[in-house]
Amino acid sequence: MFKNLSAGQKITFISVGGIVLIALMSWFAYSSATELIDSFHWVYHTDEVLEKINVLTGELDDIQRSGRGYVITGQETQLDAYTAALHVLPQTLREVTDLLKDNPSQRHNLSVLKSDINDLIDRYAKIVKLRKTRGLDKTALYIKNGAGFHDTNSSLKVIDQMNEEENYELVVRKKVETSKSRKTQWTLFVVTFFSSLLIIGAGTNINRHIQAEKIAAEKLREKDATIVQFLESLPMGVYVAEADGKTFYANRTALNLLGREVNDIKDDQTRAEAFQLYMAGTDRLYPVKELPVERALKGHKTNIDNIEIRRPDGKIIPTENWGTPIYGGDGQITYALGAFMDISERKKFQAELKNLSIHDELTGLLNRRGFITLAEQQQKIANRAQTLLLMLFIDLDGLKKVNDGQGHQAGDKMITEFATILKDHFRKTDIVARMGGDEFAILVSDKPKEGKAIIQRLRDRVEARNTQNGHPYRLDFSLGSALYDPAKPCDLDQLISQSDQRMYEEKKKKKNPSA
Repeated sequence: MFKNLSAGQKITFISVGGIVLIALMSWFAYSSATELIDSFHWVYHTDEVLEKINVLTGELDDIQRSGRGYVITGQETQLDAYTAALHVLPQTLREVTDLLKDNPSQRHNLSVLKSDINDLIDRYAKIVKLRKTRGLDKTALYIKNGAGFHDTNSSLKVIDQMNEEENYELVVRKKVETSKSRKTQWTLFVVTFFSSLLIIGAGTNINRHIQAEKIAAEKLREKDATIVQFLESLPMGVYVAEADGKTFYANRTALNLLGREVNDIKDDQTRAEAFQLYMAGTDRLYPVKELPVERALKGHKTNIDNIEIRRPDGKIIPTENWGTPIYGGDGQITYALGAFMDISERKKFQAELKNLSIHDELTGLLNRRGFITLAEQQQKIANRAQTLLLMLFIDLDGLKKVNDGQGHQAGDKMITEFATILKDHFRKTDIVARMGGDEFAILVSDKPKEGKAIIQRLRDRVEARNTQNGHPYRLDFSLGSALYDPAKPCDLDQLISQSDQRMYEEKKKKKNPSA
């Protein structure tokens, strides 16, 4: 009849029979184990009593030894152990009393011991006080006249008696413990033996069924392992969330990019808080509802490139992110698949391109476009704050002559050298630019009324350079300036034109001083 049962029916039959058998045996094992645990408890209790009695003995010894030492030497340091023992002795007595509350015989011994201890403490307190106030001779006379040192023999006898009783009880209880331990061991052996027979029988009867399931499971594991290997080798982070939002999987690249474990999300945290996801270029956490994975859980596909990951090591990683929903056989969303990759190099390249669009490649100064962009912003600030601005327009004299006589490489060096002087001379709040060729422009926003002094210091700096030996050419420049007053506004082109015109007037005077 048993042979004709299916694998599932065999499992049910054996499981029910096994549960009944194991339940009966477990009851016997439980009863034995409970008795054994009770025995363990009493043995532990006895050990604890003996330990506390030893502590009490040590404290009494400290009182006697330290008190005698003080009387003999008169040194206050001798009382350290005495004072410490007096401080902890009441607590030790309370602990011993609590441990012996269920032992009538020991309670009687403890009562006698407490009386002896009180007498001992009183005697030593009087002797110590006498030694402090009257000196060694008076104390010695006091002791000689009958109030001498009293040993702790009486107390120690009571303690020895308590120790003997506890040790006797410990021996008895350990014998009981050994007996119960053997009983428990035999009970557990019987339970283990019959349980093993049951397991062996079940394994023998359903072996083929289990082997078939193992083969199928192994094939499935191999397939899963292959898929995981594919995912782990991807150069982009892969993150999968279950339908309820909990983390299901994250590959190695994702963990490296995040710099943290993905299972660290607390109940009161959003995904943006847990993974430190921020709006690019800001200190604002990314809106949770707009995260690609969250949108995927709502059935939306997403592709964005404005999320920054802020790792625990302080590194900020810009990323491009994708999100897509995964549907089950019933048409319901079962997972949300998210993918993201590090786009630091792309952002760096974009920034370099942007930088090149507003900076002069030769000098590193702003170019005409960069100057106009920043100068217009500064002009708006000046209008709001009602502050003055100073526009300087400079032409580097003699550049053509250097290019023609020494070559364009020397001319480029001349331009970069002059640009360096400008960068060092003007403040960081000032806008310095190479407008093209040999022309430079500066918008001074800090102390513009000191224009004449600023210009003179610039001329002095250039002249100081010229007085140095070893230069193949001389630096010189023509300069024109114009003051911007918000009370009499004009646009930036007009301001540049005014300073440019005055620069040419100065250049004419250089060529024709008598004009």
